[in-house]
Amino acid sequence: MAASGALATIAQLAMAVTGFAGLLTVFRSSRRRWHEIELVALRFLLMTSISACLLSLLPLILLEAPDSRSVPWRVCQSALGVWLLFLFIWQHRQERLKGLRPRSPAINAAMWVVGIAIALANIAAAARLTAALSPAAVYLIGLFWLLLGAILQFVVQIISSVSVDAK
Repeated sequence: MAASGALATIAQLAMAVTGFAGLLTVFRSSRRRWHEIELVALRFLLMTSISACLLSLLPLILLEAPDSRSVPWRVCQSALGVWLLFLFIWQHRQERLKGLRPRSPAINAAMWVVGIAIALANIAAAARLTAALSPAAVYLIGLFWLLLGAILQFVVQIISSVSVDAK
């Protein structure tokens, strides 16, 4: 399976981001109180990085089954598409309930547009509505988006922590 190396790499990177987020949390919580937007961002970071790891490992497990090669990818794409849509609904709900505004509205909007498009592409590919890309490629793009979302949140947390500490 050609995608197995990429899947394993994404899983390792996602766990590294999760670990660094844990360190950031430990060092930062001792210095000052967390703002609500920071807590929502940290939850999003953890949800995206942990899910990127787990969803990277899922095809490796399913593709070992003696079934058809397309069924495991369809299961994975369905799971990823539904998970991405759930993340967007959860994030939007958190922002509305707590009256929060994103720190960078342009980046937030771009991540939403791309993420929803990737979610819908995975669901469409799982339903066999499109054959433009290979199932592995569509799935890997979704995993890269999750990993990118986690890394961006991590960078924003560090930048905001440094800027607050510098004041």
